[in-house]
Amino acid sequence: MSLRDTTDAFNHSSGTARAVHLSYPSEPLLFSSAATILETNRVTPTGWSLRRIFQRRGNVAITANRLFVESNLFSPLTLIWLVAGGFGIYKLFNGGESFNVILPIVGALFIFQRRPYHRDISFEQIRSIQFGSVRGVANRCDLMTVELQSHALQLVTAQPVPTDVRNLLSKISTVLIT
Repeated sequence: MSLRDTTDAFNHSSGTARAVHLSYPSEPLLFSSAATILETNRVTPTGWSLRRIFQRRGNVAITANRLFVESNLFSPLTLIWLVAGGFGIYKLFNGGESFNVILPIVGALFIFQRRPYHRDISFEQIRSIQFGSVRGVANRCDLMTVELQSHALQLVTAQPVPTDVRNLLSKISTVLIT
């Protein structure tokens, strides 16, 4: 199992794919992946900034007619951070070392990034989609910047976006702009 597949499993992206299939059974699922989600009012990539603290960690699913973005507290990753944070608090109060406060703070930050978020965006709502790539800790990831009417979503996917899905999204955004 690759690191990308492990990321999808820990973020419970299969649950998002299942939710999309239940909501829209006639639409084929083209792509599903774990992703970081940053809602911003700029189309330009944010890069490393303090605003990344407020990003969400969730999943993205793409069908033939819509883009579905979801973040949920119920995932194996949240459970891992709850246990790690609880262990850090336990060690802090029993051991007394101030270093033990780091684990609960980091755990709280990651749990905060898992806060609930749900967006069901039809392709008619999308003004444009730009593709790029970003360098992660372990590998290179795809960046999708989805421009809507009043804001933009920056999605960094764990799985690479397939070429046919890129082509579909590129055609839709150019048709809607002209």
